[in-house]
Amino acid sequence: MFCLVCLIALTGDNAAKNALRTRAVQIATEPSSYDYIGAQELLIVNDEVGLIELSKIYGKKLLCDPDDFVPDNLLYLIEEKENRYIQILREQSKLDHAIMAYLKYLEKKGYVTIKC
Repeated sequence: MFCLVCLIALTGDNAAKNALRTRAVQIATEPSSYDYIGAQELLIVNDEVGLIELSKIYGKKLLCDPDDFVPDNLLYLIEEKENRYIQILREQSKLDHAIMAYLKYLEKKGYVTIKC
């Protein structure tokens, strides 16, 4: 479903873009082992805004429960943007505790080194 809505959103359809965002954020927010569903499509359509939004959601989960499991592949879903996404999270982590929590989680997993 997300793939089809993503394709429609990429044609400029704002209703599809909003629907994709709403559902991806809803799934990411709910406690579930499937909270990654829709993340890649959200990044494709909303790029940096989607990255920041998902990182805040996952970081808030970690602030509530540091032992929670949240998706750790967010930076690698769009491979060609990986370095840019890491830099964005480093910059945003200075302003947002939830993003810092998510960045520290990624560092603990060995996916990124924090150089703030």
